[in-house]
Amino acid sequence: PSAPLSQAAAASLSSVVSSSLAASSADETSGVVLCFGDSLTCGIQDSSGASYPAFLDSLLKSAGYNFVVVNGGNWGDTTMKMNERLQRALSEACSKGRLAYVLMLGGTNDILRSAGGAAQIFGRLRQLHETAGRAPYMPRVGVFTLPPVVSGTTGWDQLRRTLNDSLRKAVTASNPLSFVQRRQFLVDLESLDRSLCSDGVHYTTEGYSEFARRAFEAMQATIEAPAAATTTSIAKAT
Repeated sequence: PSAPLSQAAAASLSSVVSSSLAASSADETSGVVLCFGDSLTCGIQDSSGASYPAFLDSLLKSAGYNFVVVNGGNWGDTTMKMNERLQRALSEACSKGRLAYVLMLGGTNDILRSAGGAAQIFGRLRQLHETAGRAPYMPRVGVFTLPPVVSGTTGWDQLRRTLNDSLRKAVTASNPLSFVQRRQFLVDLESLDRSLCSDGVHYTTEGYSEFARRAFEAMQATIEAPAAATTTSIAKAT
């Protein structure tokens, strides 16, 4: 068993946590948004470079927010590979400013490659969510469900639905077990229009725009209106 913390060590740990919480709540309308995942985050590999992080960046800026959106997607990543590179991605995102949000979308490649059952994939995803939530500044974590996979077997789709059910239950639990879990929110892609899927797995430009819209709406529920919008509303009221 671990030795108990000394009073000095406990006080130091408390100070670090308090500083992170103060920084995370100092300005909820700006900071860094890390979008972390596989090819569904990375986006379309052509001259358009269309991706949901790029669309999300436009939506946030149009609404008056000052977030810096970082695309941390990597083609072919399973949840195991994502866990291996998450710490580096978090460090790089923090070097750009206060880490406000981490949006996490993964698991599709695990299903396609039969890299475990629903419980195993869910466990690795929850590890990603917990690690992200304990990063500097205690960012909020957006938990994506997996969008429809049009190609493949019925078993793949059933596994995806089972995994999504587990993610919803974990994020929307009435009594979250920890502070980190209380700062998680759901971005649900289950009902995405299957016709927006371009090759059975990946999505069209319109599809990724819809990813972004759902992420944006979920984020808006957790942050206050930007100062400019608030000032405008007050002026109109008077």
